[in-house]
Amino acid sequence: MKHHLSPLFIAILLILTACGDKPQQAMPLVEVIVDEVVSVPYKPKHSFVGRLEARQDVSIIAKVTGYLRARRFREGELVEKGELLYEIEADPFEAELAQAKADVARAEANRKVAELNYQRGNTLVGSGAISQSQMDDLNAKQLETTAALASAQASLMSAQVNLNYSTIHAPFAGRIGRSEFDVGDLVGPDFGALTTLVSVDHMQATFQVSERILMEAEQDRVVAAAEAKLANREAKKAIVYVELANNTLYPHQGVIDFVANRIDEKTGTIEVRALIPNPEGRLRPGQYVRVVVEVPDAANVLMIPQSAVQADQKGPYVLMVSQDGLVQRQDVQFDQRVGEKVVVMSGLKSGDLVIVRGVQKARPGQHVKVKVISRGPSADGTATNKGA
Repeated sequence: MKHHLSPLFIAILLILTACGDKPQQAMPLVEVIVDEVVSVPYKPKHSFVGRLEARQDVSIIAKVTGYLRARRFREGELVEKGELLYEIEADPFEAELAQAKADVARAEANRKVAELNYQRGNTLVGSGAISQSQMDDLNAKQLETTAALASAQASLMSAQVNLNYSTIHAPFAGRIGRSEFDVGDLVGPDFGALTTLVSVDHMQATFQVSERILMEAEQDRVVAAAEAKLANREAKKAIVYVELANNTLYPHQGVIDFVANRIDEKTGTIEVRALIPNPEGRLRPGQYVRVVVEVPDAANVLMIPQSAVQADQKGPYVLMVSQDGLVQRQDVQFDQRVGEKVVVMSGLKSGDLVIVRGVQKARPGQHVKVKVISRGPSADGTATNKGA
């Protein structure tokens, strides 16, 4: 019995056979944008929260007790070194001084008489006109009057010092604070500070630095010192900038002038202090600022865009692309972030290509189509096709 195939069935078989004979088309390559790892000059810098302190900050205290006669300054204003601040009623101290001068005059007269008597006795004792016992009394009287004169002179000096202390002068130039006492008040060493005075020509910015950053800075300092010695020049110091609370950069640079001699075991930080010029008096004690410390000389470092950085349980990594378009994972170590880029510490070398866009579509071991970010006229980061 013969089976006849219908014309429709034969047409379907021919179509299927023809389709099976065509070669399968390759899947299109994923397109990614890469950037080249470059070496650029860079000055490493770190920022810290700091607090400003006056280089000199003193409480003005009366050294003698008396009634306040006058205040010679306006609160909150700048005063010069030696400027008169307060006057204490001087009449008691002037009287004390006058009495001390009279006591000195009396003591000098008594000493002179005792000395003359001793000299007369010294000529008479040899002839037997006076006894040795009387001579001893004359000698003792001379010594006594000499001691009395020294005591009177000391009292005179003390009275003069007390009179001088009745006027209070600024020990240095600075900004005076609020007066705690008014004219007519009783003041003295036991009555508390009259006011405070802070210097304004320089401010000290105190901040805390981590142990890791300290070790890095110390290593950089040793290297810089060695290079300076080879070049027969003085090693440059780190540059300090201050950012104010309104995010503006203070115009005057400072220098590090103190590093503590031990690390705080509770926080793992060390206290560092920078000296900041303050010629216009804009900075005030107690003010919080951001302290930026920058090394003086630039060094060449590797940088890549932040968008290339990925991370998983193994740590940070990037996806590299070889010359033939093969994607590879590369573990890396980073340092600081600089704008939209990061500084590479290890894992990459200059000229390597890393994926910056399309990272989610690429996988290690996969071939991709590459576009490289242009570094020519298109400085805005547009990509140009460089092959692959």
